[in-house]
Amino acid sequence: MRMAAEEVADGSKVTQAHWNSLFRRLDRDGSGTLDRKEFYSFVRDTMRMEPVDYPDDAIWEVFKALDHDMSSMITIGELVAFAENTMDLFHT
Repeated sequence: MRMAAEEVADGSKVTQAHWNSLFRRLDRDGSGTLDRKEFYSFVRDTMRMEPVDYPDDAIWEVFKALDHDMSSMITIGELVAFAENTMDLFHT
């Protein structure tokens, strides 16, 4: 995930604005959250992780780990907290 944000940053230090830009691109329905389908698309299309190397069950486990508030949606805060390894600091 961090690598995707770094691509958006185009060589500069990743900022919240870069995360926002990436998240808007991933949030295909404009809801402000990522549903399971959007997250799977992110993993398969953006991160280019093939099913043979990273099965759907593994993606589902990551999705659940990201979904801190168990809403079945991933917020930008949840995504950034996970990618920046600050989940223990995350507050809903």
